[in-house]
Amino acid sequence: MIRAAIAAIGLVVVTAAPAHADNQAFLNFIHSQGVPPSYFGTAGADYSNVKAAEMICDVFHNGGTPADIPFLGFQQNAYRDVLIEGARRFICPDTLH
Repeated sequence: MIRAAIAAIGLVVVTAAPAHADNQAFLNFIHSQGVPPSYFGTAGADYSNVKAAEMICDVFHNGGTPADIPFLGFQQNAYRDVLIEGARRFICPDTLH
């Protein structure tokens, strides 16, 4: 009986669906807001934008605010507000209070 209860609790913990990052939804959002899929004609901006979003989430997860987010880079900084909004909505929705 006790084993069954412990197993049931473990199943609930394992199957609970936490909020998770949705990289493709993030990219779709930032592109719809004018953020280009490449900078200076080179591929890789999407990867860089996802990494910037992860860093933005780290700031919020550690109690920071938008003012605490460091310079994102010459091209990304032009889209700072969009990247922050997209990160919070799609990469770390747990930071939206």
